[in-house]
Amino acid sequence: MKADFVTDDDRRPDTGFASQSGIVFSTGSTRSLRYRSMSQSLASILALLLFVALTVFCVTRHGPAIVEGLASRSSGTLAEAGVDWANVRFSGRTATMTGTAPSSAERERAVTLVSSVRGVRKIVDRLEIRPPVFEFAVDRRGSQVVLSGSIPDDGSKPELLSRAAALFGTDAIVDELRESGPTPDADWVPMARRGMDLLVQLDSGSDVTLTGIARSAREQQRISFELLEELPRGYTSTIGIDVPEQGQLEPAACAATIRDLMQGGGINFEVDSDRLLPDSSPLLNEIVAVLMRCQETRIEVAGHTDSMGEAALNLTLSRQRALRVTQYLIGRGVDARRLTVRGFGESRPVATNGTPRGRAMNRRIEFNIDGQ
Repeated sequence: MKADFVTDDDRRPDTGFASQSGIVFSTGSTRSLRYRSMSQSLASILALLLFVALTVFCVTRHGPAIVEGLASRSSGTLAEAGVDWANVRFSGRTATMTGTAPSSAERERAVTLVSSVRGVRKIVDRLEIRPPVFEFAVDRRGSQVVLSGSIPDDGSKPELLSRAAALFGTDAIVDELRESGPTPDADWVPMARRGMDLLVQLDSGSDVTLTGIARSAREQQRISFELLEELPRGYTSTIGIDVPEQGQLEPAACAATIRDLMQGGGINFEVDSDRLLPDSSPLLNEIVAVLMRCQETRIEVAGHTDSMGEAALNLTLSRQRALRVTQYLIGRGVDARRLTVRGFGESRPVATNGTPRGRAMNRRIEFNIDGQ
């Protein structure tokens, strides 16, 4: 044990305890206490480093599986609810939703559905709302006159019903009108009234009117021909199907756009099967839309597998999956002459087959643009 003695003039306040005589006495006990404090701090730091290392290990090992599970559950939830217009992609536990909702209520419903999926922490809402389409139809069905369609919610409904009752009789009117949104322009209601004024002058009529927007000119022709073939004798048709004007993409831009789409998620199949899972449809539909703007390109649809199982079976499965995707594209209007099917099995991995994440990356469908 060591003892130090100092006078009041030389006192150091941190060396011990002051006595009444002005002498400070300190022993080695404060040093041992300091050593114990340093040991406790070192242990806390080591524990914190161990916790960080374990966290990084768990995220690296299980992160991809968590993302795949969230994407699958979210897409399945939307599909079960009949929400086929929304797409969901994940970065960690954050969901990004895209698509065009038919109404604000449907938009909110889709967000609520994905929010309810276990494990989803945040939603980035990039959903758009389709502008309301106003339609007004008056149909004579025997002694009844049915008013139907989607009309402005500006109070014009009572005016239209009153006009119909004056023309056809109050007892004949059947109200099936829906109010949805503001008036598109000042002429809408006057034109609806004028239509009823003209209809009351007709004895009978059988006309089928089909309007809408097709993905391509080929789809426009196909739908028009089907309507004409199925039209009953004595009926006439009015077809107003438009094709959106979109500029064609160069092959390089086409390839880059498809690569960007594939970054958000892959095309999924049932285990050991070529049957497409429902959550693959939104991505495939986006690819169809791109290919419609790349009419001058040829596309190789290539299937790949991991190394699990026999190589010969993997080769067959990869080609069957590529063929299934090709059939989907053709069914949505892509010209079959532009498509080539190839299966590579496990021969072209892009990651190790030694981990679940690597095997998941190797199980894939690729779209290779000719010359790119």
